[in-house]
Amino acid sequence: MIFLPLAIQSAIFNKAQHNQSVMTQFTTILDAPTPPPLPPPKDSQTYKWLRGIAVALEIFLWLFGAIGVLFKWLSWEFSSELIILGFTSLGMFYLVVTFLVTGARGMPQILGAIGLGFTFLLLLTGAIFVQESWEFGHELQLIGLTLGACALITLLFFLVKTRE
Repeated sequence: MIFLPLAIQSAIFNKAQHNQSVMTQFTTILDAPTPPPLPPPKDSQTYKWLRGIAVALEIFLWLFGAIGVLFKWLSWEFSSELIILGFTSLGMFYLVVTFLVTGARGMPQILGAIGLGFTFLLLLTGAIFVQESWEFGHELQLIGLTLGACALITLLFFLVKTRE
């Protein structure tokens, strides 16, 4: 406590005194004040609406990338640009809003979904690098596959743990 600034020390001390005074007003835990109301459930109309938009955007980006791959096979112009735009956007989409697509609930599931999104980002970026014959594409895919295997093992562990 000596090294903390005086304002932080006084704030901690005042908070501790307030907590003690509040708890002394009540004789049992049942007399304690009611907790704040819970946030709206994930099944609310807004969450369903956002999840529908996220799934539609995911489908659109996959189609955009698939059209780029089709153009590449047919050796048409602007195929590389379509592949890069489609799959890079999809990778960033997975990095940012994977929890909406997967329907994750709670902080551990959201963090797992973001980790899975990072894995998809590396895999898709590696696939783009290999497709365009750029350097380090195989290394990116190897890292993405390793992280994907770790995510799969973690998922299986949690599935087994929840069944018990």
